Amino acid sequence: MSQTVTVEVIKAVPAVLWVAFAPLVYFTLRSALIPQLGRLNSVKTPMLELGFAEQLLDEAAAKSQVGTPPSAAVRRRGPTAGTGRSSRSGN
Repeated sequence: MSQTVTVEVIKAVPAVLWVAFAPLVYFTLRSALIPQLGRLNSVKTPMLELGFAEQLLDEAAAKSQVGTPPSAAVRRRGPTAGTGRSSRSGN
């Protein structure tokens, strides 16, 4: 190989290794990360900050006079989740 080709290959190797490393880390840690996503309250990056109002919504719903509100987790799953009923009209 010429020296120019060798230099270009060496420059490309880190990018290829990151592409291979990221899925490896994701699939290795997936079972530990997914249960923790429910506890996520906010995301902060240097350019962006996001906050989730799930707890505030639950507190406001609890204070309302319209019976016991479903939790945010139940609202995410939908009204028929866990009841064994299908949302289709024929079942």
